[in-house]
Amino acid sequence: MDADSDDIRDALARVLASETFANSPTLSAFLRYVTEETLAGRADRLKAYSIAVSALERPEDFNPNDNALVRVQARRLRDALARYYVGEGSNDPLRIALPVGTYVPTFETVNSAPGDPDERQAADGGDSAGEPRAGQAPLPRAHAPDKGRPALPLRPRTLAILIAVTVLLGMAAYGGWYYRANYTLEAHRSRLAMLAPETVSGTGLDARQVLPVLLVSVEEDKTLPPWFDADLYRQRIEVFAQRFDDLVIVRHALAPDQIDPLQPAYRMAFTFTEKDGSLNGLLQLSSLTRGRLIAAEPFTLSQDMMQLYTPGSLFQTPADLKIVRDIVQTYGVIFGDVVKRSTINAPLACLTRAYTVTINTTREGHLAARRCLEKTIAENPHLVPAYTLLATMYLAEYRQKLNPLPGDPLERAEAAIKRATQISPTSSGPYQTLQNLLLIKGDTEAAVVAGRRAVELNPEDMEAVGAYGSVLARVGRHLEAANNLLRAAANLRAIPRWLHFYTFLALNNLGRAGSADRQTPPLVGTQDPLFLTAIAISAHRRGDETAARTALDAIFAAEPSFRTDPLAALRRRGLSDAVANMLLYDLNAAGLGVVPKT
Repeated sequence: MDADSDDIRDALARVLASETFANSPTLSAFLRYVTEETLAGRADRLKAYSIAVSALERPEDFNPNDNALVRVQARRLRDALARYYVGEGSNDPLRIALPVGTYVPTFETVNSAPGDPDERQAADGGDSAGEPRAGQAPLPRAHAPDKGRPALPLRPRTLAILIAVTVLLGMAAYGGWYYRANYTLEAHRSRLAMLAPETVSGTGLDARQVLPVLLVSVEEDKTLPPWFDADLYRQRIEVFAQRFDDLVIVRHALAPDQIDPLQPAYRMAFTFTEKDGSLNGLLQLSSLTRGRLIAAEPFTLSQDMMQLYTPGSLFQTPADLKIVRDIVQTYGVIFGDVVKRSTINAPLACLTRAYTVTINTTREGHLAARRCLEKTIAENPHLVPAYTLLATMYLAEYRQKLNPLPGDPLERAEAAIKRATQISPTSSGPYQTLQNLLLIKGDTEAAVVAGRRAVELNPEDMEAVGAYGSVLARVGRHLEAANNLLRAAANLRAIPRWLHFYTFLALNNLGRAGSADRQTPPLVGTQDPLFLTAIAISAHRRGDETAARTALDAIFAAEPSFRTDPLAALRRRGLSDAVANMLLYDLNAAGLGVVPKT
């Protein structure tokens, strides 16, 4: 320490008053506590437990071995300090740092540039008027134009240069405006205000005006057995489909003049015939906006299937409701039809684009999806799925460092999730995203609770079941994880890559290497360094060292921190240290050759 306590407290006050820390009370409390404890001579007492209880207001039974909260907040604090000293604090005479591997801060004075501006200007030669210093030859002056000579027309080349300069100046001006609007802390605060407004007007569209509409009809037939009731059966289907309220809107009726050509509308029609003592059903899905049949599925109906169904039993969903689920869930039949349409409302087009990006994330696709979601929310502040998907985008920016924005992406994700749950507290979608946020923040117990809540709200949402399985896989509950992940995979029409990876992770850690390796072919072609770890491990197991080396090189190229501190990179994805170390053991066997830091 090469500064006295007063200088250090002045430096601390500047940091805490900055825009970088003003909106982060948790990081401010962390930094204030470790600094004051160090100044008081108690640096040796700065442990994860004391910081959690004294600075982060956790209960006294907090166990740092089971909860990575303090490590996560320490990483965020280091990032925030780095951002502050690059920007607002670039001229601070004293800097506070939190070295990796310790919770004890360091304090270092910074030498300012020699000389004042006038001295530096003189050292460069001459003043702003272009006058020479003593002993220096006079600078040449531009000749005044000859007023008696007519002006010559501009040559084509000169004119082209002037046009190009004008265009470049215009682009620079636009770039400056765009930077201020999107990449400043003021823009971060504007995003937070948009995600958590004090008051919300009634303008804009809500989910009922944006999402695909679904009508259910059941054909009446007097020849059917007395136990069949068409109204009761229609209610059974509607109650089931309404649980997918982030994906479809179920209505009882829709007049022809109420059909909006930009809001896809579908009819799910059921017809039944009795044959040989059983009731054969046929589900036909047709587009009301385009007047064509999209899907037709037969099934057999029994008397016990007439009751209103309460979802939740693993692998016991009745046959008719399995078909309905395949139609309405994420990446289901309706989603596939909507994606193909060129004429849908702008908010729905944005939502489908964002869902598609989550299947196969690229930097460019992520950026476009995030921008359109922010625009959609600004124009439609009641649209729940947009908040949930935008929170997912912000989490990706934190995990994968995709298109980083100023401010804390976890703070923006939390604000978006909070708003979604306020608007629709019984929707499963926001809780699916919340579990990932909590996992990244190190609160594993709360993450598991949120994942369980998402499944409770809609046990038939296979994406919710799979997402819950991914949380269980990351915290080390491998058998439970595998059960949920395999159930989700068996009931999704299009399996996203993240589900393949976490199924690999759970099965691999259960010692079922062959089953785990069968999850890796769909991951080929990915740019995600986490998914590439499965490809490298599987390739090594089958003796393809070239493919393993190629995957490892791709990991280092996509995320260089895997070379220097792979454990930190895996923590950013929400993996517990125990699970991360198991993965790194297999990666080192495949040739990673990096010793993880503790």
